[in-house]
Amino acid sequence: MLAIPDLWVSELLKDLDDQMFGVKGAFNKLRKYIWWTYRRTEEAPVDAKIVYLFLKTSSSFMETSVYQNVRLLYHYLIDIFEEGKKSGEMRQDIDSSVAQSIVIGTMDHMITLWLLKNMSYSLFEKAEETFDLLESAFSSKERS
Repeated sequence: MLAIPDLWVSELLKDLDDQMFGVKGAFNKLRKYIWWTYRRTEEAPVDAKIVYLFLKTSSSFMETSVYQNVRLLYHYLIDIFEEGKKSGEMRQDIDSSVAQSIVIGTMDHMITLWLLKNMSYSLFEKAEETFDLLESAFSSKERS
C-alpha cells in the first residue's frame, strides 16, 4: 500500500525544485508552494486520498518512508520563512516551525475537506483568500 504514495511523494520532491526555480521573494515562493500543492493534489486525487485520508491518520505514519519524504517537502516552508525573515518581508518574531505548522495545517484541512466532499469543487476557489490571510499574519508590514 505504501508503494503508490511513496512514488507520488518522491515525484513531488523532484518537481518542487523545478517549480521553485527562479521564483523571487518569500511571499511569491509561499504562494507558489500553496498553488503547486493544490494543483498536484487535484492532478492525483487517488494518491492524495491514500496519503491524506489513510496514511496521515495512521499512528504508524511517522515510521514510513513516505513520511520522511513528506518532511522534506514541508522543510521547503522553513526555508521560505527563514528567507522572508532575512529579507525583511516577514516578521522577525516568527518561529519558522510554528509558521510551517500553520501553513501545513491549513493546506491539510483544505485538502481533506475537498477529498471528503468528493472533490466537488476546485481547491483553488479559496486558495487566494487563504494565501492573503497567511500573508497578513506573517508580513512585516504594519496592518491598518
